[in-house]
Amino acid sequence: MKLIQSLFLFATLAAINTSAAAELVLIPAPTDNQQTNNYDLANPNVQLKLAFVNTLLLHTRANHSHQLNGEIGNQYFLRKEDGAEVVFDSRGEIVTNCANRSSPNLANPALQPLAHFSLDVWPWIQHGNCNNSATTQRQRVDGYLADLRDALILIGSTGTGFYMPKSPSVTEDKFLAYYLLAVQIERAGVDIYTFMHYDFVVDVYREAFLEKLRSVFLSELANPSS
Repeated sequence: MKLIQSLFLFATLAAINTSAAAELVLIPAPTDNQQTNNYDLANPNVQLKLAFVNTLLLHTRANHSHQLNGEIGNQYFLRKEDGAEVVFDSRGEIVTNCANRSSPNLANPALQPLAHFSLDVWPWIQHGNCNNSATTQRQRVDGYLADLRDALILIGSTGTGFYMPKSPSVTEDKFLAYYLLAVQIERAGVDIYTFMHYDFVVDVYREAFLEKLRSVFLSELANPSS
């Protein structure tokens, strides 16, 4: 326990004492029964990655994801209380076309960001809004990556820090988010600790991260892990 507490203290102090970095907020180690999908949530390294994924997705708004095919005037709105969303075009009318219309959420983006990615965002990236979607997978990936870019910039500009979910887990409905945005991105060569503390506020490193994440997404689309 003393080692874990020391790691928490080191991570927090490193973040606070780095002018370009946001503060990292970790929680006390969960009990052993909170181990899911072979990831031990009492492990500080797992907690650090989960804090990164949680904070990134919590700050992601689907603006660019609903401006595909050149419809850059579209505006996305989310009702945080229940996760309902709507998209208006530049004339103030509700968007109903297949490429950019809103869709029902199985998980509230404002309350369950990891589950929202796994249950709502990824199926949309795979299949679009309709059986005969007006957009390609690559278009949807690029639109979503633009939203992730905005989220990283927002985190850096507001200094919100990275923090764990209130009820941390990587159960099945949240696992894909953790797997792609933490496990696979590290396998692609990203050191999440360094990225969280230093790199995400630097344009060139942020773009390198997004390019690697694009490769991770396209690889998963070509060869699904499940």
